Amino acid sequence: MKVHINCFYEYDNNVLLNFERPIKCIELDPMYHKSSGRRFILGDYQLTLYERTFLKGLKSTVLSESEGMVNAVKWNGQFVAWASAIGVRVYDLNEKCSLGLIKWEEPKTGRLSDFRCNLRWCNSSTLLIGWVETIRICVIRKRNLVEVSTRNLPGFIVDPISTFQTEFYVCGLAPLEKNQLVVLGVPKEKDCDSNYQRPVLCAIRYESNVYEELCTDSLTLKG
Repeated sequence: MKVHINCFYEYDNNVLLNFERPIKCIELDPMYHKSSGRRFILGDYQLTLYERTFLKGLKSTVLSESEGMVNAVKWNGQFVAWASAIGVRVYDLNEKCSLGLIKWEEPKTGRLSDFRCNLRWCNSSTLLIGWVETIRICVIRKRNLVEVSTRNLPGFIVDPISTFQTEFYVCGLAPLEKNQLVVLGVPKEKDCDSNYQRPVLCAIRYESNVYEELCTDSLTLKG
Protein backbone atom coordinates (compact mmCIF):
# COMPACT_ATOMS: atom_id res chain seq x y z
CA MET A 1 0.00 0.00 0.00
CA LYS A 2 1.39 3.41 -1.00
CA VAL A 3 0.48 6.85 0.29
CA HIS A 4 1.24 9.86 -1.94
CA ILE A 5 0.94 13.52 -0.95
CA ASN A 6 1.90 15.76 -3.87
CA CYS A 7 2.27 19.54 -3.57
CA PHE A 8 1.75 21.55 -6.75
CA TYR A 9 4.48 24.13 -6.19
CA GLU A 10 6.69 22.84 -3.37
CA TYR A 11 8.12 19.53 -4.45
CA ASP A 12 10.39 19.31 -1.40
CA ASN A 13 7.27 18.64 0.69
CA ASN A 14 6.02 15.70 -1.39
CA VAL A 15 5.49 12.52 0.62
CA LEU A 16 5.70 8.90 -0.52
CA LEU A 17 5.21 6.15 2.06
CA ASN A 18 5.10 2.39 1.54
CA PHE A 19 3.22 0.07 3.88
CA GLU A 20 2.74 -3.67 4.04
CA ARG A 21 -0.79 -3.20 5.32
CA PRO A 22 -3.93 -1.53 3.94
CA ILE A 23 -4.48 2.14 4.75
CA LYS A 24 -8.17 2.93 4.93
CA CYS A 25 -8.07 6.73 5.16
CA ILE A 26 -5.87 9.81 5.22
CA GLU A 27 -6.57 13.32 6.53
CA LEU A 28 -4.44 16.44 6.11
CA ASP A 29 -4.08 19.12 8.77
CA PRO A 30 -6.62 21.84 7.85
CA MET A 31 -3.67 24.27 8.04
CA TYR A 32 -1.39 21.95 6.07
CA HIS A 33 -0.51 24.65 3.52
CA LYS A 34 0.67 27.05 6.26
CA SER A 35 2.20 24.67 8.79
CA SER A 36 5.92 23.91 8.72
CA GLY A 37 5.16 20.52 10.24
CA ARG A 38 3.01 19.45 7.26
CA ARG A 39 1.01 17.16 9.53
CA PHE A 40 -1.31 14.42 8.33
CA ILE A 41 -3.08 11.42 9.85
CA LEU A 42 -3.36 7.87 8.56
CA GLY A 43 -5.90 5.30 9.69
CA ASP A 44 -5.56 1.53 9.58
CA TYR A 45 -5.74 -0.51 12.79
CA GLN A 46 -4.54 2.55 14.66
CA LEU A 47 -4.66 6.32 14.28
CA THR A 48 -1.19 7.70 13.48
CA LEU A 49 -0.04 11.32 13.22
CA TYR A 50 2.85 12.15 10.89
CA GLU A 51 4.75 15.44 10.86
CA ARG A 52 7.90 16.92 9.37
CA THR A 53 10.93 17.25 11.60
CA PHE A 54 13.60 19.95 11.52
CA LEU A 55 15.77 17.77 9.25
CA LYS A 56 12.90 17.16 6.79
CA GLY A 57 12.30 13.64 8.04
CA LEU A 58 8.93 12.26 9.13
CA LYS A 59 8.03 11.62 12.76
CA SER A 60 5.13 9.25 13.49
CA THR A 61 3.07 9.25 16.67
CA VAL A 62 0.36 6.68 17.42
CA LEU A 63 -2.59 8.67 18.76
CA SER A 64 -4.80 5.71 19.53
CA GLU A 65 -5.21 2.01 18.92
CA SER A 66 -8.43 1.22 17.06
CA GLU A 67 -11.23 -1.22 17.81
CA GLY A 68 -10.97 -2.67 14.30
CA MET A 69 -10.14 -0.75 11.14
CA VAL A 70 -10.31 3.06 11.12
CA ASN A 71 -12.71 3.84 8.28
CA ALA A 72 -13.14 7.62 8.47
CA VAL A 73 -11.23 10.63 9.86
CA LYS A 74 -12.10 14.35 10.00
CA TRP A 75 -9.74 16.98 11.44
CA ASN A 76 -10.89 20.32 12.84
CA GLY A 77 -8.46 22.52 14.77
CA GLN A 78 -7.32 20.63 17.87
CA PHE A 79 -9.96 17.92 17.45
CA VAL A 80 -9.83 14.82 15.28
CA ALA A 81 -12.98 12.71 14.86
CA TRP A 82 -12.55 9.14 13.68
CA ALA A 83 -14.69 6.05 13.28
CA SER A 84 -13.78 2.48 14.19
CA ALA A 85 -15.64 -0.83 14.14
CA ILE A 86 -17.76 0.04 17.19
CA GLY A 87 -18.31 3.80 17.07
CA VAL A 88 -16.84 7.28 16.81
CA ARG A 89 -14.16 8.89 18.96
CA VAL A 90 -12.91 12.48 19.16
CA TYR A 91 -9.23 12.99 19.94
CA ASP A 92 -7.88 16.20 21.48
CA LEU A 93 -4.44 16.94 19.99
CA ASN A 94 -3.65 19.55 22.63
CA GLU A 95 -4.42 17.36 25.63
CA LYS A 96 -3.29 14.21 23.78
CA CYS A 97 -6.25 12.10 24.80
CA SER A 98 -9.55 10.72 23.59
CA LEU A 99 -12.69 12.54 24.72
CA GLY A 100 -14.66 9.31 24.82
CA LEU A 101 -16.47 6.81 22.62
CA ILE A 102 -19.79 7.41 20.88
CA LYS A 103 -21.02 3.84 20.48
CA TRP A 104 -22.99 2.91 17.38
CA GLU A 105 -25.61 0.17 17.11
CA GLU A 106 -25.01 -2.68 14.71
CA PRO A 107 -27.36 -2.55 11.68
CA LYS A 108 -30.16 -5.08 11.29
CA THR A 109 -28.60 -6.34 8.07
CA GLY A 110 -24.85 -6.67 7.60
CA ARG A 111 -22.13 -5.34 9.85
CA LEU A 112 -21.31 -1.80 10.90
CA SER A 113 -18.02 -2.02 9.02
CA ASP A 114 -19.94 -2.68 5.78
CA PHE A 115 -21.20 0.91 5.84
CA ARG A 116 -19.17 4.10 5.42
CA CYS A 117 -19.22 6.50 8.33
CA ASN A 118 -19.78 10.09 7.17
CA LEU A 119 -18.14 12.73 9.39
CA ARG A 120 -18.49 16.47 8.89
CA TRP A 121 -17.52 19.45 11.08
CA CYS A 122 -19.97 22.30 10.51
CA ASN A 123 -18.07 24.71 12.80
CA SER A 124 -15.26 24.64 15.36
CA SER A 125 -17.28 22.66 17.91
CA THR A 126 -20.16 20.87 16.13
CA LEU A 127 -19.70 17.42 14.59
CA LEU A 128 -22.19 15.78 12.25
CA ILE A 129 -22.18 11.98 12.02
CA GLY A 130 -24.16 9.96 9.50
CA TRP A 131 -23.73 6.20 9.66
CA VAL A 132 -25.99 3.46 8.33
CA GLU A 133 -29.46 5.00 8.89
CA THR A 134 -28.66 7.17 11.91
CA ILE A 135 -27.66 10.83 12.08
CA ARG A 136 -26.18 12.25 15.27
CA ILE A 137 -25.23 15.88 15.98
CA CYS A 138 -22.59 16.34 18.68
CA VAL A 139 -21.18 19.45 20.35
CA ILE A 140 -17.70 19.66 21.87
CA ARG A 141 -17.96 21.69 25.05
CA LYS A 142 -15.54 22.65 27.79
CA ARG A 143 -16.14 20.95 31.10
CA ASN A 144 -17.13 23.15 34.02
CA LEU A 145 -14.82 23.64 36.99
CA VAL A 146 -16.75 21.20 39.18
CA GLU A 147 -16.36 18.36 36.66
CA VAL A 148 -12.65 19.00 36.22
CA SER A 149 -11.83 19.44 39.92
CA THR A 150 -13.69 16.39 41.23
CA ARG A 151 -12.35 13.86 38.70
CA ASN A 152 -9.31 13.46 36.49
CA LEU A 153 -11.09 14.09 33.19
CA PRO A 154 -10.20 15.75 29.87
CA GLY A 155 -10.96 19.46 29.64
CA PHE A 156 -13.53 18.90 26.88
CA ILE A 157 -16.48 16.54 26.50
CA VAL A 158 -18.55 15.37 23.52
CA ASP A 159 -22.27 15.97 24.02
CA PRO A 160 -24.75 14.36 21.56
CA ILE A 161 -27.56 16.91 21.26
CA SER A 162 -29.68 15.24 18.57
CA THR A 163 -30.04 11.68 17.28
CA PHE A 164 -32.57 10.41 14.75
CA GLN A 165 -33.04 7.63 12.21
CA THR A 166 -33.74 8.21 8.53
CA GLU A 167 -35.70 6.12 6.06
CA PHE A 168 -32.59 5.60 3.92
CA TYR A 169 -28.93 4.72 4.30
CA VAL A 170 -26.86 7.86 4.80
CA CYS A 171 -24.12 8.38 2.18
CA GLY A 172 -23.19 12.00 2.94
CA LEU A 173 -24.36 15.07 4.86
CA ALA A 174 -23.62 18.77 5.20
CA PRO A 175 -25.05 21.72 7.17
CA LEU A 176 -27.53 24.20 5.74
CA GLU A 177 -29.13 26.84 7.96
CA LYS A 178 -29.65 26.51 11.69
CA ASN A 179 -30.98 23.03 12.58
CA GLN A 180 -31.01 22.10 8.90
CA LEU A 181 -29.01 19.53 6.94
CA VAL A 182 -28.73 18.31 3.39
CA VAL A 183 -28.35 14.54 3.25
CA LEU A 184 -27.46 12.16 0.43
CA GLY A 185 -29.01 8.76 0.88
CA VAL A 186 -29.88 5.44 -0.72
CA PRO A 187 -33.35 3.91 -0.13
CA LYS A 188 -33.27 0.76 1.96
CA GLU A 189 -35.90 -1.10 -0.02
CA LYS A 190 -35.66 -2.29 -3.62
CA ASP A 191 -38.37 -1.50 -6.17
CA CYS A 192 -41.02 -3.95 -7.38
CA ASP A 193 -38.53 -5.43 -9.88
CA SER A 194 -35.96 -6.06 -7.11
CA ASN A 195 -33.73 -3.28 -8.43
CA TYR A 196 -32.01 -0.74 -6.23
CA GLN A 197 -33.79 2.60 -6.21
CA ARG A 198 -32.19 5.88 -7.22
CA PRO A 199 -30.27 7.83 -4.55
CA VAL A 200 -32.04 10.77 -2.95
CA LEU A 201 -30.91 14.24 -1.92
CA CYS A 202 -32.93 15.40 1.05
CA ALA A 203 -33.08 18.71 2.94
CA ILE A 204 -34.23 18.18 6.54
CA ARG A 205 -34.90 20.17 9.69
CA TYR A 206 -34.15 18.50 13.01
CA GLU A 207 -35.18 19.16 16.59
CA SER A 208 -33.85 16.98 19.39
CA ASN A 209 -34.53 13.38 18.31
CA VAL A 210 -36.99 14.00 15.47
CA TYR A 211 -36.72 15.46 12.00
CA GLU A 212 -38.92 16.53 9.10
CA GLU A 213 -38.18 16.50 5.40
CA LEU A 214 -38.26 19.91 3.75
CA CYS A 215 -37.75 18.61 0.22
CA THR A 216 -36.47 15.47 -1.48
CA ASP A 217 -35.15 14.86 -5.00
CA SER A 218 -34.35 11.54 -6.63
CA LEU A 219 -31.06 11.63 -8.54
CA THR A 220 -30.58 10.16 -11.99
CA LEU A 221 -27.43 8.15 -12.53
CA LYS A 222 -26.08 7.65 -16.05
CA GLY A 223 -23.31 5.40 -17.25
